[in-house]
Amino acid sequence: MVLVDTPPVLPVTDATVIASRADATLLVALAGATTGREIVRALELLHHVGAPLVGTVLNGVTGEGGYGSAYGYSGYETGATAPQARVPMQDPEPARS
Repeated sequence: MVLVDTPPVLPVTDATVIASRADATLLVALAGATTGREIVRALELLHHVGAPLVGTVLNGVTGEGGYGSAYGYSGYETGATAPQARVPMQDPEPARS
């Protein structure tokens, strides 16, 4: 798997050009900075070029303020050099040829 971090979708075309040729695309937004209008416009541009959107990432979320409930996972260790638990990634669809 190769992960490509591109410039933002809205100000430059680089991201849409790369996304149109990718097998999967993630839309990343910054909490408290990215507006709903910007997200909708980015989605429109990605859809227009046929980018295969598979999910979103919301960066910059803190545990401060807000409402509702939260949960978390901190992992586990049995010693100072214990490896982190890993979950194998499932391929949701057959590979393209």
